[in-house]
Amino acid sequence: MIKRYLFIIMVFVLALIITIPVFYLKSRSNEINWDFKGPVQKVTFGEDGVIDTLVVNGNVYRLANIKWADMNIGISRGDTAIKKRGDRYIKFIKAHSRDTLYYNKEY
Repeated sequence: MIKRYLFIIMVFVLALIITIPVFYLKSRSNEINWDFKGPVQKVTFGEDGVIDTLVVNGNVYRLANIKWADMNIGISRGDTAIKKRGDRYIKFIKAHSRDTLYYNKEY
């Protein structure tokens, strides 16, 4: 009886050991597959002043759960946001200027 409970616990722990890294890696690679180019329609900031969400072409991109470098770069509505699939950065072109900012993902 004790062996059976021990076996069940070991199977459960093994299942956790396998599934947690799979879901973690999948969530990390999700933003790498983002592909957009267009004006920033809305940007919201968290309590710490860093970008929380970004709306481009009607799609909401949640940046708060991702560790990014250069978090306080001054993005506002009307700036152009460009993210190509596979790139590890988001390129921003400020409205009414040619100033270009890069929002880099840390690994």
